[in-house]
Amino acid sequence: MRLKAVGTCCRVLAISLLVAGCSGEPVPAVAAETPVTAPEPAAPPANETCADASPPAMDSLMGDYTVKSADRYRGGLTTPEAAQGRVGNTVVVTDEVFRQEAKEIQSPGYDLVCHDVPHVEGEVPTNEQRMLTTFYGLRGDRTVVWELIVLDPGTGKREAAFEVLADTGPVELWYLYDGWRMVLQPAAGAASQ
Repeated sequence: MRLKAVGTCCRVLAISLLVAGCSGEPVPAVAAETPVTAPEPAAPPANETCADASPPAMDSLMGDYTVKSADRYRGGLTTPEAAQGRVGNTVVVTDEVFRQEAKEIQSPGYDLVCHDVPHVEGEVPTNEQRMLTTFYGLRGDRTVVWELIVLDPGTGKREAAFEVLADTGPVELWYLYDGWRMVLQPAAGAASQ
C-alpha cells in the first residue's frame, strides 16, 4: 500500500516537471554558476510628500459644483439607479454656506488636510489612507492627496469631506459614497477654477 502511494507521488512529480517545461537534463555549469540577482525595487514616484507639497489655494475651491459622474469602485447597498440619480446635483462650497443635498451649513469652517500616499510594497496603509480613492486604485499615481474637510461651526464636527484634484486642469472634488465615487466639477459659469 505504501509503495503504491510513493509510485503515485513520483508520477505526479514527473508530470508536473513535464508540464512546467523541465526536460530532466542537467543544468549547464555556466548557468548554475551565474547567480540570479533580484531586480531592484521600483523607486516611488519622484514627487512631493506632504512635508514639501503646496496646498491648492482655498479661494480656488470656493464655488458651485455639479456632480458629473458616479462610478462604482466597490460593492455597496446603493443601487446604480440611486447613485446615478445624484448626477446633476449641485454642491455649494462658499464661506457663507455649504450645501449638499439636504445638508446645509451656514458659515461653515474648512480645513485642507494633506495625506501622504505610500508606494512602498508591503507598507500597511493607515485608516485615513484606506478612506482615500488611491487605496482603491483611483489616480494611484498621486503621492499626496489633499482633502477638503467641511466643519459645522456650531459643533466643530466634520460634516463632509472631498478629495481635491487640482493638478490636471479645472478643480475636481471627489467623494466616496457607499461604493461609488462621485466626481464634482465646477458648475457652468461658476467662479471655481
